[in-house]
Amino acid sequence: MLPLYTLILGLSVLSILPEDVIGRCEMAIMDPAPLILTSFGSRHLLTDAQVPFVRDSYESVQMYCAGGFSIDYFGRYNWMNLEDTSEIFSCNLDYFNSKKYPSDTISSVRCRGTTVSQLFESRTSLPDCGDHMTLVVAQDFGEMGSIKSAGICYDIVGLELKYVSYTAYPPKNRLIEKVQLGQLNVLGLDINVTYTKSLFKTVSPMVIEEYWKKDKQLKQLFGGVIFEYTSLVQDEDIRRQLAGYEECSVSRILSIELDNGHSPLKLPAHIWAHVRDLHPTGKAQDEFVVIGHNSPFFKAEDMKEFCPTMCEQVAWLKNSVFGSLRDYPAYGFVQCCRVQDVAHKLDNFPGVAESSVSTSTATPAES
Repeated sequence: MLPLYTLILGLSVLSILPEDVIGRCEMAIMDPAPLILTSFGSRHLLTDAQVPFVRDSYESVQMYCAGGFSIDYFGRYNWMNLEDTSEIFSCNLDYFNSKKYPSDTISSVRCRGTTVSQLFESRTSLPDCGDHMTLVVAQDFGEMGSIKSAGICYDIVGLELKYVSYTAYPPKNRLIEKVQLGQLNVLGLDINVTYTKSLFKTVSPMVIEEYWKKDKQLKQLFGGVIFEYTSLVQDEDIRRQLAGYEECSVSRILSIELDNGHSPLKLPAHIWAHVRDLHPTGKAQDEFVVIGHNSPFFKAEDMKEFCPTMCEQVAWLKNSVFGSLRDYPAYGFVQCCRVQDVAHKLDNFPGVAESSVSTSTATPAES
């Protein structure tokens, strides 16, 4: 047994030695944070950068930013821009350097601009979006494939969002592939689009907050609690991919007059999400519509008239936070409906003929 013990002890000592010799590098990851591009055999993955970002000496990492990088040399906030969408950073004993500038010490890195994804126009349209633009928020990796985060049906003439389509709760380690599950697969990354706020109506949360403070009637109506009005996309991973494109999801037809030079802010009567399971099981929860009644005048007793609610039949909704808050008036009453019961009641609902769409004040915000 003695040789066996000697061998184990020897391996233990040898395994400890490199830890004492190898240096480590640390680099600050600033917002908007770059993504990590990892190749493992034939597979390519995109992951979030961990904070603090640490690597062992002589270890390299490839990062991705849709609009290029801003890097800080020597920790003096001497920011320099790199235009390439990907860059390799290497740990050299105790400091990081880049492939492009191998002799400079890099202390911080961030993506240029405000976006971590690119914006494209697809020549293949989303359902019932043939008269409008189909935009795709994605990361394009050429021959390796792409990751499409969201499709947007946008009325460029009226500067109005029609709906957003995305796959909810994607895995944190996203595979870069040429085929993607869900509706986004058929959309092409055909034309690069330079995002500009001049083509999207923007109203900051501060402007809306000021309006709520001044309007005494609304304050009395809500009892000091206001409706949620910021992000329409609640999935955290998707929201990170949509960073910088928030103005696309400004809600639009109840009108609020603002006194700061902005045109009237139009609010939707309904905010809806058409939910379809990527792996249907033949049950009611395979496809349904979640509808939020975005009106302080809508009453609980009106819900049965709008549609027979079926939230209790959706197992993954029943025990969620949503399940316990959907009847809380400050957030607006929410119910789950079958597609055939409400498709004709919602403007711009995809898959419904134009002639059958009602002229109600509902403007959808999410699909």
